[in-house]
Amino acid sequence: MLKQEKHHRFYSALSVLAFVLSQQCHLTQSESAVCAPAASCSCSAESNNRIKATCQVESLTQLSLSIRKPEEVHHLVITGINSPTVPENVFINFSKLAILDLGGNKLEEWKGDINRQLPSLTTLDISGNTNWTITENMLNHKTLRTIKGVSISAECTVCSLVRNHETSKESGGDTNVIIQESCVKYKYIFNKKHQVFTRHQFFPQCIRDDTRCLQAVGRVETEHICLEVGKSILISAFPIGILSFFFNLIVLVVIVTSKSLRSNASLLLVSSMCASGVLNSIYSVAVAAIYQITPVEKIEGKRVSMCQSIGFIASLSLTSMIIISLAVTVERYLAVVYCMKLHIRLRVKQAYYLLFITWLVAFIMGGWSLADPNIYSTKGYETYICLSIQSVLEKKYLAYTITAVTIGALCYLPTIPLYVHIFLVVRKSGNNFGIKREAILARRIFLLVGSNIVFMAVPMCLSHIAIATGNMVGFSETSKFIVVTCTKVICMSINALLNPILYGYRNERFKKALRKSWECFRNQRVCNKQMDREATPRKRDKIGKQNQRSLTQSTKL
Repeated sequence: MLKQEKHHRFYSALSVLAFVLSQQCHLTQSESAVCAPAASCSCSAESNNRIKATCQVESLTQLSLSIRKPEEVHHLVITGINSPTVPENVFINFSKLAILDLGGNKLEEWKGDINRQLPSLTTLDISGNTNWTITENMLNHKTLRTIKGVSISAECTVCSLVRNHETSKESGGDTNVIIQESCVKYKYIFNKKHQVFTRHQFFPQCIRDDTRCLQAVGRVETEHICLEVGKSILISAFPIGILSFFFNLIVLVVIVTSKSLRSNASLLLVSSMCASGVLNSIYSVAVAAIYQITPVEKIEGKRVSMCQSIGFIASLSLTSMIIISLAVTVERYLAVVYCMKLHIRLRVKQAYYLLFITWLVAFIMGGWSLADPNIYSTKGYETYICLSIQSVLEKKYLAYTITAVTIGALCYLPTIPLYVHIFLVVRKSGNNFGIKREAILARRIFLLVGSNIVFMAVPMCLSHIAIATGNMVGFSETSKFIVVTCTKVICMSINALLNPILYGYRNERFKKALRKSWECFRNQRVCNKQMDREATPRKRDKIGKQNQRSLTQSTKL
């Protein structure tokens, strides 16, 4: 059995080898059949068994003596020509010739009908023929797609004409070329001398990279399609951002200035989230202002310099808000699940430690983006709104995006099982008043954290999906830009606006402190009297303690 298997493998290998040798022999025979032996042309096989002929002749009329089967040649290279013209009908039998290389000769013109002589021609290389004049006879060729080495002006002596862009005829008879790359549309307007190319749908590639070439043949008008759309959408971030700024600032100031509110761990954490909301509002308004003030054509070049400070604020806001979402969830979890065990609570002192760690991490992430401002020059659309987290991952800045995504995952994902457990505990608690009271606050915190997930985490995920699958589902570049940029800024603004509304303004202790602060603001005299009344018991207690201390000391004496 083993011997039969070995014999089978041996014969299989022999058959494969024989097939390869026969194919090679066939190719060699076909090459020798195309080119005459001891002639000035040599033939070789290219991919797909196509024949390439390389010839060195003084006159193109010698081709008929050197190539036996011109109809089999796919690629032809000719050098050493002394004549300045291509004679008529010299290529009449090259019916399958697709690539013709005439580079390095001294040719100046082509006589006869190139369409009739070379009906399959797709690429023509005339590099080095500096005096060659491109005529409409060549540009009219139906299958020709590329003409290499064309001298279109004194500034552009080596240029490729490519027929792969649509042209549009504007009023006045001018023929322009419109090219759209990603979110930018370029409209090339040519002078009359060079409109001969665009009339036949040929575009000189050299003008895209060389400004001197462009100035010699015409000019270009740039239209930033996505930025124009972004400008019109981001204006809505103005009112949302301004409202968010004042709503968050009021909650922050009231809690910070009220000793009783500061002594509540939950409200202390919420005040820090409102501080993040203030930063987020500043960021949103700043981005919207940039799009309204700065001309769109200058945003591309200035985004690196503009985004340094704005990106730092965005990193501070996002990082701190994400971590605090987990902190307030843990605080409510301990308060509900361990309602009857008062020693298992998040104390104010511990809350301060958490806030210190939170803002330390936030400043590290912000400083990271500030240390390398070139992160805002990458291909990701996020750089147009000064975000360092990239949907188009580049190796150089991959570490930052991975770190940011990891922080988000570690902070958002645990909140889901924690709230599920809170729900189960509340459901089993029956009529336990303590748990019910804490559960009401937990429900508000859940709405707070839920809004953070919906308006921050979801848009981030959607932007990555839009970039990864946009082409497959038919997303236009403008749609991708809107999802990645405008949607994020507006969602972040809405989230910052909802945070104080969902918890701060619904908390009874906060509402009392807010009314008190408002009364003090309206009537300073009433506020001073109220503060004196509150301070009087404290003064009496202090005097009583001092008297008691003095009495104790005198007794000892």
